[in-house]
Formats: sequence, C-alpha cells, structure tokens
Amino acid sequence: MLFRLIVSLDNATYVYQLFADNQLPQQKYKFETIENKTGIAVVNGSQEMSVYAGITKTVGEVEIIHFDKGEQRLKIQAHKSAIISIALNNDGSLIATASQKGQVIRIFKTDNG
Repeated sequence: MLFRLIVSLDNATYVYQLFADNQLPQQKYKFETIENKTGIAVVNGSQEMSVYAGITKTVGEVEIIHFDKGEQRLKIQAHKSAIISIALNNDGSLIATASQKGQVIRIFKTDNG
C-alpha cells in the first residue's frame, strides 16, 4: 500500500511518499503557492484513486493531480479572488472550492475541470 504525506507551508506544498517498510519518506513534489497561511491542500480518502488538490501561485487557481492516472495534472481557474477552502469527494471525482468573498462555492470534475 502506498501512503502520501502532504505538508503545506506559507508559500509551498510538499508531497512525500511514505513506505510501509520504514524507509525514509521521499519527496515527490513541491508546489509553489501564493501565501497559504491556512495550509490549503487536500487529498481524497479513496484507496482506489488518489487525487491531490491545492492552490497555485495564481490567485483563484487550483491544481489537481491524479496520482493513479500517470500523475495527470489539471489547473482550474476557479475564482477571481483568493481561495479559502478546497474539498474533494471520497472517490476524488469532484472538487469544491470557495473564495475569500464567500458568496460562491464552485464544483468541478477533477478529470476535465
């Protein structure tokens, strides 16, 4: 079984691969982000399909990675203002985003936006 650890800092998010046999974690990705004091990044809870979503360096934009589909990447311009919350459904097929203005929640398919 493959495990991933997501570490979200002020201006970057790191994805580490963890191993069951007590090997040291291996950094797989580093995503530079706009100021991210609240650590906005999420991974779905399904063992069948592993999906990551986090903010990028562009205001209102999210990046989605399907780890189990050859690390397929997709960027979505979800809002004009800063994103304050991201959520994935359990199977990783849908992403919901909310902006700083708090008036709109947008839902996108993670495979094609």
